[in-house]
Amino acid sequence: MMRWQSRLAAEHRDTVLLVLALAALAGCTTTAPTPAPGPLREVTELELEAEAVVDAMTAAWNAHDPKRYAAFLHPDVVVQTLEEDAGKPTGREAMTESSAQFFAREPAAKIEIVSRMTDGPFVIERERMIGLSNNSVFWTTVIYEIRNRLVVRMWIVPRTSGAAR
Repeated sequence: MMRWQSRLAAEHRDTVLLVLALAALAGCTTTAPTPAPGPLREVTELELEAEAVVDAMTAAWNAHDPKRYAAFLHPDVVVQTLEEDAGKPTGREAMTESSAQFFAREPAAKIEIVSRMTDGPFVIERERMIGLSNNSVFWTTVIYEIRNRLVVRMWIVPRTSGAAR
């Protein structure tokens, strides 16, 4: 601490101590209140159903089963990469073909769900892909929109790769 900061702290120490003492006498607390146990709101059936679809689709992906994976996609599913608009297949058939090609190139690849938030028909996940042939880890955020037990839209926010840990 510089000399002027030290002198300023010493000058106001008594004031700070007086304010804290008065707050204690008034019953004030300096800690945040403890939140009530349990969820902040009820989880809806729609949210549970949306999560179940994404869980089953992820299991099919991790089993490297492109047909079972694609069965959870609407025939006209729209897939959009938010950082770049080109190169992502759209539609169930294109996704089936794309995932089959990927599985052939990367036979050990798996997706791990790191965190999840669900709001109505939207499931937002932070995911990491491991088991890639170059030993990298691919991080991404994916937003799934589920309607009638099918993924109708996917927004993908890719992140940089890093060495596997």
